[in-house]
Parts: sequence; C-alpha cells; structure tokens
Amino acid sequence: DASLLSSGRRPGTEEDAWASLSWLNPTLLWSVRSRRPPLPEMMTPLKSCMAAVGYRYDDIRNLPSFLDGDALFETPAGTLEITPSYEVKSGRANVAFSLTDSRKGRWFGVAKISNKAKRVVESVRASYRTSYSGGIVNSLTVEPSFDIEKVEPSVTLSAASASGRTTAVCKWNTKDPTLTIVHAIDDRNTLSPELSLPTGKITFDWEAELDSGSITARIDPASFIQVKWTDHSLSGKWVCDATIPLESAGGPIAADVRVRRR
Repeated sequence: DASLLSSGRRPGTEEDAWASLSWLNPTLLWSVRSRRPPLPEMMTPLKSCMAAVGYRYDDIRNLPSFLDGDALFETPAGTLEITPSYEVKSGRANVAFSLTDSRKGRWFGVAKISNKAKRVVESVRASYRTSYSGGIVNSLTVEPSFDIEKVEPSVTLSAASASGRTTAVCKWNTKDPTLTIVHAIDDRNTLSPELSLPTGKITFDWEAELDSGSITARIDPASFIQVKWTDHSLSGKWVCDATIPLESAGGPIAADVRVRRR
C-alpha cells in the first residue's frame, strides 16, 4: 500500500526531488494467511492464522515499523479472535480479544489490552441484537463501550426498519452525540445524513456502488467535501482520496489528493 500526497506544490528542491522518495511517505505491507486449519492435529480449535509486517519509509529506515497477527478459534462459547500488534518505534504492544456468537450472530464482546495502558485493559465493547416481527422495526441493536484509558463511556442504539432499507443510529457519548439516518435509495446508492445533537450541525454521507468499485463522499456544507473512489482492476485495487475545501476562495481546487494501489 503506497500512498502519494499532493498539495499543489512539489516538495523539496529541484536538486533533491528526483533522488529522494521521502516526500512520498510510502507504506509497504507484507502478510501471509492460512487457507485451512494450520494445526489440525495439535490444536483443533485453531481455524486460521495471519501474520503481517509493515514498513513506513518515514518511520524507522532499517527496521519494520509494525507487526500484526491474527488467530481464529472455534470454542463452545463462540468464535474467539485474538489480534496482537506491535509498534516497533514506540514499543507499544496491543492485544485485542473478541468473542462472537457463531450460531446466530446476535452478540459479541471485545476487550483490548496494552502494555502502555495505565490499567492494562484499554477499552471494552459489547453488542447485542434482538429481532422483531410484525412491526415497522425489524431489529434493535445495543452497543455499549467504555474507553478505560480516557474514562469515556458511550453507547450506540440502532433500529432497522422492516423493509431493510432504513436504519436509525443514535450514538451517545460525552463529547458529541449524534443521530444518523441511513437510507438505501436503491440497490447502489445509500444516503446518510448525520445530526450533531449538541450543535445542530448536519453532515451528509453518500455511497455509490459501481460495476468495478465504489465512490463514497462526506459533505460538510460549511467546511469541506471528502471523496473516495475505489476501483478494482485486473492489476489490483486503486484508491483515490480527495478533500475539497469550501471555505477558502481562490485557493487550490483540491487541497489534499492521495492515490494509492493495494
């Protein structure tokens, strides 16, 4: 995954621009994942595992920047996923544990621990979904979470309509609670206006599915427009991000453009 940042000017001087790649800030990721249970005889519950090594050019030149892993287990209680990660420069190690209802998919729980957290456990999150029949509401989902490090509780309530085309999402937290209506206009287009309850500010999210990719846009009428275009080609996936400011007059059309290939 290599990214290119453009801000309307060429970084560096003419003498060193051709010889230096530092202004590109590329990130390289190498990963390997099992396609079948890796240890069927020794560890039957282990269904899959993954390991990844990442390198950021502007981070540590002679060492990998981060290490990631993932292991999936099938247990009597549900599907257990363990996801460790390690940041080489900061020495920060994180491990996330998630347990999911593998039969009906009605609930899950997640706990994240870190060697840099004051109380070891950094955050916890859970979710429970219940279904209804014969009414205008098809299902109701409750997702409480608590950031132990920042001492910030939050809860998300989601109600899906019987038609399956509209979902109301209320996100409560101590900083900026919001109310969002997610509506599928048709099979390819989804519109999601979001209202900030304390300030009354409205932003709009739009997502369109294309034959070979997708386009998503976030519109803040008072500030900016963010557009992300994803194209799936035979040679790989291309992603283009653009942020267009609405406040500055006479400035560049796109203040921030990123193009990357995955």
